[in-house]
Amino acid sequence: MKIQEYIRLPEKIVAVQWFPYSRLPEVDPIYAQVDRQVDYINGPEKAPKQVIEAGKVIINQKAWRLEPSDYVIYNSKTMEPLQAMSESNFKASFVSTSLFCLCSDCEAKVKDIAEPQHPTSLEEVKALFESGRGPFPVKTSAGIRMAYTFDQFMYLKELQDKQDQQPKPDA
Repeated sequence: MKIQEYIRLPEKIVAVQWFPYSRLPEVDPIYAQVDRQVDYINGPEKAPKQVIEAGKVIINQKAWRLEPSDYVIYNSKTMEPLQAMSESNFKASFVSTSLFCLCSDCEAKVKDIAEPQHPTSLEEVKALFESGRGPFPVKTSAGIRMAYTFDQFMYLKELQDKQDQQPKPDA
């Protein structure tokens, strides 16, 4: 069994194509009984045979039927089934990482888009503005305002700091 990684931006998944008699994680066979003619020493007799006609996978506590050549999509870290889809739909949606691979810079950018990190210091905010990212929301007493430059961000932050330092009237 060959396991290959596939990519559908911005996430990586593992997909395995299912065929009868293949063993995939979390996939159980569905058997069918077929009558057939068998030659024995004493002459032909009918002997029923069980064959695998389909597969069954449980995704989000719901059973899905797999036909031959369907794909089962797994989480690349936990190998938990996420989705099952036909071969044509799968090939229209995904590209193998063996054919197409992002460079390390682009992969880091995709990861940053998929899982954005919140800046924790002013230097990080400044670096984000310099790299062309933004605008960023800034919470003010008038609500949330968008800062489009680092100077505007600092101005809004100073206004908020002044508002926070003013004594609040007692109610």
